[in-house]
Amino acid sequence: TFGVDIKYEAESGAEAVNAVREHLPDVAFLDINMETKEDGLDACEAIKNEYPDIKVFFISAYPERVFKTRLDGLKYDGYLEKPVNKEFLRSFLINNSLITA
Repeated sequence: TFGVDIKYEAESGAEAVNAVREHLPDVAFLDINMETKEDGLDACEAIKNEYPDIKVFFISAYPERVFKTRLDGLKYDGYLEKPVNKEFLRSFLINNSLITA
């Protein structure tokens, strides 16, 4: 969709980091809450430490302010609240220069 090629879907933060290492995407979309000890925030920190040029965006059912304490000082490129519909995602991708109109 939108000329975006989804390379991998991860179940844990550690799996997301390993997928980034293997596929070296331009962008990683991470959910903050995951079923495992390593969450999206942990994954973001590891990804940005190793690959600072990879854009990392969070998608969460919770407002950004809920995670303010953990997000302070963390390098990430944006935050989307669920539900994210197709048109909003398209606009978001265009506005962040990730796809062209």
